[in-house]
Amino acid sequence: YGRSVYTKVMKTPQDPVQWLDELLVGLGLEKGVNLMGYSFGGWTTTVYAQVHPERLDSIILVSPAATVEPLPSSWVVRGILAAIPLRITMDSMFHWAMPYLVEKGDEESKKLMEDLRSDGSMGLRNFKFKMPVTPTVLGDEEWKRIKTKALFIVGEKEVIYDSHLAVKKLKELAPGIRTEIVPNASHDLPL
Repeated sequence: YGRSVYTKVMKTPQDPVQWLDELLVGLGLEKGVNLMGYSFGGWTTTVYAQVHPERLDSIILVSPAATVEPLPSSWVVRGILAAIPLRITMDSMFHWAMPYLVEKGDEESKKLMEDLRSDGSMGLRNFKFKMPVTPTVLGDEEWKRIKTKALFIVGEKEVIYDSHLAVKKLKELAPGIRTEIVPNASHDLPL
């Protein structure tokens, strides 16, 4: 993404894993990597941990997209509309995904929202849009195979899945993964 030069279109979950592995190897980061991913990056991190646990020391999954539960249709519709670089379509996505940030309404929150809108709009205007790989839900056995030290962080009011059900599922399938639910947060957790 960004200034990367595409050599092929990413179509399957293995493609971002291969890209990330090539990046880490190219940077000389072949062992002891601590990898954190948010949303789509959280999904990528989880899938990467399945394929290359030997490279990782730990992973942090921040509100990973899909991964635990399928993305709701409301997310998909808003995501498609947000790809249209209009203020109203972007605001619809941000207001849905980041309600606590919107509700705060203080100057810092307003600036963060304006920066997000501006960055998104600039990206859509200046880079050719490529449909990303659709994040998948990991099966029970895939979760059980994760042996890398892991932390799963999710907002109490996450909009892409029920945070309490996600944590319950992980505690059953992968009790070695530490979980945290952050109060007063949604998909705006990093902000």
